Amino acid sequence: MWWARSALVLGFVVAPATADAGISLSNVIFDFAPGSAKFRDVVVKNHDAKEPAYIGVSVLKVTDPGKESEKRIELPKEEARHFIATPRKFIIPPGGRKVLRLINGRKTLDHEAIYRVSVTPNIGKISTTNEVAVKIVIAYGILAIIRPDKPAPKLLANRQGKKITFTNAGNVSLMLTKGSQCAPTSDPNNPQCKDLPEWRLYPDTQWSVDLPYDAPLQYKYRYLDEMFGRVFE
Repeated sequence: MWWARSALVLGFVVAPATADAGISLSNVIFDFAPGSAKFRDVVVKNHDAKEPAYIGVSVLKVTDPGKESEKRIELPKEEARHFIATPRKFIIPPGGRKVLRLINGRKTLDHEAIYRVSVTPNIGKISTTNEVAVKIVIAYGILAIIRPDKPAPKLLANRQGKKITFTNAGNVSLMLTKGSQCAPTSDPNNPQCKDLPEWRLYPDTQWSVDLPYDAPLQYKYRYLDEMFGRVFE
């Protein structure tokens, strides 16, 4: 006798979904700067023109972000008011949209706080005539960064030949971006350059990059809306 089994595969993305994915989020990274509004709104859209989307929301606190000891834990009851995502469950009609609100409930903060919010559509029933059915569920991840009252960005770098190590000695995370390095024998009119990887560097963490050349390189790093550029010899 033929019979059906169902399997659930849970995946996570941290970028806005496309229409093919069922739902999409208007933004997935939120920076709560000192003195800024205490809430942010995320528009969740249902791209299915026939079926409603049943959405569940969960919040996790990230401890030791960027380190080997990093963990994502459920918010302790005494910290539940520090960061809120509401509503936790909602239904989006076919082709419709709903607003998910993120609220920063902290009054004072001397170090950066990181939260991850998962927005997960309910899979519903699985119908199949095959022996095994697999349905993939995408949990859309939101990164929320709560900046300290007195932010102090500080980036250090140690260059050793074809390797550079960055250290975040400040109290806020930095986004290293637009890195590049050109071959030392490049023609100035036609330089042979290579792009270098991007990385979010959290406070009290390090990140090393293996370089293609033993030559100067440049990186930009961003804190909130400020962009800084540096050349490393």
